[in-house]
Formats: sequence, C-alpha cells, structure tokens
Amino acid sequence: MKEYQKFMKHYKKKGFTIVELLTTIIILSLLMVVVIGSIAKILDNTTKKYYSSQESLVTLAGKEYFTDYRSKLPKKIANLEKVSLKTLIDKKYIEPVTAKNGTCYPEDSYVSAQKIDENDYQYYTYLSCDDYKSEKDSNKPIITFIPNEKTAKSAINVTMRITDNSDGILFYNYEVKSGENVIRPLDDDEQPYSGDKGIPIGEEVLPDQKKSYQITGYATDSSGNKTVKKSGIYTIDTNEAPVISSFSVNSQSSSYNTKNAKVTFTITDNTNDISYYFSTTGYEKGGSWTTCSASNKKCQYTNSSYSVSSKQDGTSKTFYLVAKDGAGNKVRKKVTYKVYNECSSGNTNSNTKNGSCQGKCGYGTTTATTTVTDKYTNNICSTSTKNNVSCYTGKDCCSSTTTSWSSWSSCSNSCGYGTQYRYGYKYSTYDGSYCGSANNQSQSCYSETGCPPADPCSNVHPNGSSAVSSCNCSTNTRDIEIYYYGTDGSYCYSSPSKEYCSCSSTTPTQPTQPTQPTTPTAKPKCSFSIQGKSGKGGWYGGNKVTINLTMDRNGGSEIVSYGMKTNQDNEYVDSLVSLFVDSTDPDGTYTFEGRVKNKDGKTGTCIVSVSFDGHPPYKPYHPLNVSPNNKTSCVRNFSSKDNCNTSGKKSAASCTYEFHGSTCGDTVINREDQPGGSGHDYCMWYSVCPGDTSKNTGSAAKVDTWKSKYTKVSSCKKVKTEVYCYDRAGNQGPKYTYTYTIF
Repeated sequence: MKEYQKFMKHYKKKGFTIVELLTTIIILSLLMVVVIGSIAKILDNTTKKYYSSQESLVTLAGKEYFTDYRSKLPKKIANLEKVSLKTLIDKKYIEPVTAKNGTCYPEDSYVSAQKIDENDYQYYTYLSCDDYKSEKDSNKPIITFIPNEKTAKSAINVTMRITDNSDGILFYNYEVKSGENVIRPLDDDEQPYSGDKGIPIGEEVLPDQKKSYQITGYATDSSGNKTVKKSGIYTIDTNEAPVISSFSVNSQSSSYNTKNAKVTFTITDNTNDISYYFSTTGYEKGGSWTTCSASNKKCQYTNSSYSVSSKQDGTSKTFYLVAKDGAGNKVRKKVTYKVYNECSSGNTNSNTKNGSCQGKCGYGTTTATTTVTDKYTNNICSTSTKNNVSCYTGKDCCSSTTTSWSSWSSCSNSCGYGTQYRYGYKYSTYDGSYCGSANNQSQSCYSETGCPPADPCSNVHPNGSSAVSSCNCSTNTRDIEIYYYGTDGSYCYSSPSKEYCSCSSTTPTQPTQPTQPTTPTAKPKCSFSIQGKSGKGGWYGGNKVTINLTMDRNGGSEIVSYGMKTNQDNEYVDSLVSLFVDSTDPDGTYTFEGRVKNKDGKTGTCIVSVSFDGHPPYKPYHPLNVSPNNKTSCVRNFSSKDNCNTSGKKSAASCTYEFHGSTCGDTVINREDQPGGSGHDYCMWYSVCPGDTSKNTGSAAKVDTWKSKYTKVSSCKKVKTEVYCYDRAGNQGPKYTYTYTIF
C-alpha cells in the first residue's frame, strides 16, 4: 500500500519511468498468482468436503444393506466382503452419487465390511469419479491368531493370519515369550508377507512340566498402516490329572440317613486351573462343567443341605464326580448314598391310648387307638382302632348292695320250743349282680304237735349243736351235730345235720376276657401317582416325569416287602417306590408295575402306563415351493446358502425373501415333531411391519391345522414373522423368524 501511495504521489507530479512501470507490472503479477492459488485451494477443499459427505452417505447405505443381508457379512474374523455402489442404488438404499465435474462410476465404487472381532465390523468406502478418487485406506491391518488361546498336553500349532480391507499386507514380524523369557525373538527386519504363518508353541516342554506362552504379532500394509497385537495365553501342561482327595455324602443326623445330606469334596492339582463335573445321573451326563475358584492348588466344594430325595423313602442314589485340569487331564470318582426308609420294619414305636371305660361297675368295654410312629423322625406311620376292649370301670359292683331274705324255716322242735332260720343273699345296687350270702338269722319257736304222751324222749327238742366241719364255700353249708332233749329236759340223743354258713366276702375274680374273633387276612393294595407336566391325550412332557408307588394295608397284616418294575427291564426292584422318565429316554409309552406283600404272604399288584415326550418339536420351516401361494415366479431373491429353501427340519433360523409387486404377499409354514413324539398340538404366529406399527399385519394367534397360516404382507415394504409350535405333551419348539421385502 505504501508503494501504491508513493506511486500516486509521483504520478501527480510527473510521468512514469521505465523502472517504475516494470516494478508495477511485477507486483500486479504476484498478486494475481496469490489470488488464483487461494481460489484453487478453496475449490479443492470444497470438492473434498462434498465427496467426504457422499462417502459418509454411501457408508451408511452399505451398513444398512449388510444389516438387512446379514448372510453376506464375512463369517470369520479378518475376512472382508464388498457390495458395489450400483447394487446399493438398484436396491433403493441410496440415490445415485453425482460428480461435481464429470461422472461417478457405481460399478467401480464399493463399500467393504471387514470382521474385526466376534461382534464388530469396520467399513471402508471407495468412490471412483472423474474428478475424485477416495484416498488411500487409513484402516490398520488385522492380525488373527488361530487358535487365539489354548491349553493342551503337547505342542500347539498356531496360525498367524493378517488381512487388510483394501491395499494388502507388505510386511510382518512376531515374537514368542514364556513369562519374561523370549523363546522366539523378532527378526532384524520385517519379512514380506505371502500368506498364513504357522507358529509352533511348546515343543521344548518336557514331561511333568507346565509352561505358558504369548505371541506378539506385527503387520504393515501397503498404505503404511501398522498393527501390533498380542495373542491369548497358550499353556502346555504335561502333568498328571488332578487328585480327588476327598468325596463324601454324609447324613445330617448321626442316627439315620436324612433325605437332605451334606456333600463335600476336595480336588488338588499342581496348578489352580481346575474344573469339576458333579452329577447324580452319570459321569459327564445330565450336568455341566464348573470352573473352580481354586486357591493354593486346591478346589473345595460343600453343600450342607443337598436334596437327595423328596421324602424318606429309602431311595438309593449314586453321586458322580469328574475333575480335570486345564490340559484336559481327568480323574473320576463316585459314592452311593441310601436315604433312610421311614416307618421301615424294626424302626417304629407303638403307643396305645384307651378311651373312657363304658360300664355300670366292674369290667366294661372301651376303644383302644394305637399310633405307630417312626423311631427317628417321629412322623406318624399308621393309626388303628379296636372296639370292645375290656376295661375296669373303677367301681366295685359289691361296694353297694341290697339283701334278699328267704322265708323262715319250720320250727326245729315239733314238740315244745325250737328254733327257726332264714337265709340272706346280697345283690349289687349298680347292676343287680350276686354279691354273696348275708349272715343267717334265727328265732325261737314252740310246737306241741309232735309231743309224746309220757315218754320224756317221745317229745324231744334240740338244745344246742356243735360244728363238726368247716364251712363249704361252694355250698355255703357245714356239718353239725344237734343234741335233743326230752320234755323234762333230759338228754335223749344227738343227730348229724347241716347248717348254712358264709365265707368272708372278697372282690370277685376278673372274668376271663372273651377271645376276639379272628378276621381273615386281607390282600394289600397299591396304586400310582404321577408327578410332571401333563399335556393332552394322556401325554406328559417337560424334562422329567416321576411315578410314585403308594401302598395300603387294606385291613390286612403289616406290609413287609414292596417293589417296582418297568416294561424295559421286566424285573422287580425291591424297596423301590419311585421311578422317573426324563429327556435322556426315548419318547413313547412306558408301563410301570408295582407289587406289595404283607406278613401273611398276601400279595397285591398295580399297573400304570405313561406316555412321555421329553423333546420339543423341530422348529417350523418355510418351504420355498409353497411360497407364496405357489407363486414361485414372484420370488426375486433368497439366501439359499442358509438352507432357506430346504423343506427339511434343518432349515435356517431366519431367512430373507424378496418379491415383485404387492400381489405376492401371502405365505405358509410347515411344522414337524421329533420321531416318536406326541405329535403337534398348535403353533403361535406373529407378524409385524418393522418400524411402522400402524401397518402391523397381526398379533400372536394360534394355528391349529398342519399347513394353514397365511399372512398378507403387501401392506408394508418389509414384514417380519415369528412362529413357534407346541406338541401335545406341552413342549415348546424353537422359534423361526423370516422376513419379506415387497417391491
């Protein structure tokens, strides 16, 4: 500006010199170069920003495409798949990209997807236009170790694979360490990469040793992007298997084997890498491996209340234990525990209680109730009642009596004075029973009927007597000698006779209890109860169905033996009251037979049949030849590599179909049960328009026919349908999902 002012000042004074004119021209030229360069830079930045935004839009379209066509994504880590810009435009994922100057080429432009781990992908967009080409790849190459980590008994062969999403790999290098020790150092120079590199691990490990290794890989692609990645840990363990130092199942009671027991075991190894498999159905059957949080090279397990059985039924159960180290070295051990059989023979207590004694006095009858309880659990085993059992009322019948008297006897002297007698008998005032004789009573009497005329002894009368024997209690009499005297009082003679007497009264002897009549022994009974998930038509489903034996004495003698058998082994197993069928058994009908025997040798039997289906039906499948409504000409594309067009039971869990026009919008689903299963009951069906609930084609609904459910999908561009089926045993099959796209 100063030069310009100077120029103008000079111009006002006088004309230009040649030097001044040349200087002015040079300054103007420099200003034009600067301005033109700035304008070009601005235009170049504008172009880059425009195409950068186009690359972002194309990347988003590519992600949406791979989301809808997940089967086209790379399956393995580091693999790469591409979709052209032309395909994205044809499938309506994006409008054509317009060049700022010239033309863009969709066939040469693309979006690449590269799998970088189990659940993630990286995307790169390349645009080819007359005035623009996408810059070089800035994504780093990917290093994959196959396997990434492993524990083995011998050397491991590891493959180091390097992939890139665009330009390709130039160089690689790697290092192997065991702890801080370098087993394989880095090469002095990076090596040209020509494909997968095999790396042996642990060849130097000796027997009875354990070593761990880690690989560090290095890679450089042709754009100069570098990657450094460490592998997982590789362990070579040549040691012996772990040791099960203790394994026990003990009762919680010192007196008997309870139904809940205490399970303990201890596993030791020369490492802390210990896993165990604990099951009651067999070695490595019906359970799962558990990683032990071992410390000091010892794994300990305790379950203080393990439920061995649902009740004290004498169940015998075997517990299986498998232990292994990280290299897969295994050891096995098993123990058996038999649950105490409640109310079993010799292990009961009996207690009898009588009701009140019914009777007026003396001996009466009562009801006797006998309760039998288990010796250890104190639970009631049985209760029985007897009627008309003899008992004493607590009242002596003869403690209160009345006396009945006989008539007076004739006068003992027919001539003159004599004696008359009468006899008494005691009876209970409670029930009128005889209670013995009362004391005899006597009185004086006079009679002249038999007096002789003159002889003093012609008319005699007794005057005294003496006993000559003791009282006979059975007849209440005794022998006596009576002395007779004449009318003048002179002794005439004596005569033997008998008189009544009584023994001392005592409590009557208890009458002999009459023998109870013997009832013929009855045959015992048995029946079955079934525990499990019941379905339709007599079928049971789920994971397990238990059949329990119930016994009844039926008025007979004590049950001394019992057992069960099935139609599979056809041999009774004594003391067995419970069996089960689970999903490890084939589907079908099983017959169970029970037997009980009492002390008198009477036997009762019972039988029951159970139809069991422990396996869910196959997932419903969508055969292409009936889709949609046999209009196979409507099909535009389907993901055949996922078996979506298969009519068998191994069809894919999800498929995508495309159709021309809105008239191709119906479909049908087939279903199939496992061999030997209970057969289909119904399916549940649900279809929606993703992202547009106002156009949903249906909610969950039952499908009861074999091939029937049609869903009209023409109301929305995409339709997602989900189907799952039930069999008659109530088992639910896996879900099947498929998607339609309507153009």
